[in-house]
Amino acid sequence: MARSEPKRERTDALAGAIVRAVRVEAGLSQRDLAARAGTSGATVAAYEGGSKEPRLSTLRRLVQAAGMRLELGYVPEMAGEPGGGLTREEARSLALHRAITARLAADPAPDLSTTSVVITPRRARTSR
Repeated sequence: MARSEPKRERTDALAGAIVRAVRVEAGLSQRDLAARAGTSGATVAAYEGGSKEPRLSTLRRLVQAAGMRLELGYVPEMAGEPGGGLTREEARSLALHRAITARLAADPAPDLSTTSVVITPRRARTSR
């Protein structure tokens, strides 16, 4: 009885999408990107088509050849996703921080002298 190989999550479609996106953004043909990265046009086409998966070092080289930088990161899984473990409060906080990050990315030097924060104290409740 032949043993079946364990299922492996395929990331080649994602890597291919990255290669294509940076190539198109840079206005390069597959052949031009390949020449800059030191590979063949057929290899770039195979990556973009998902029939071949580049190593991380190759993906980085292709992205750099397009004049961009590859950044990797990780984020906590959200509740409702497999293995998600954020509480509602944590998810709201994460969403707020992401919104702040996006706003700062759009305008990295906001004029903070015109920004005001108003803190209104709550009135203590009196019991009768």
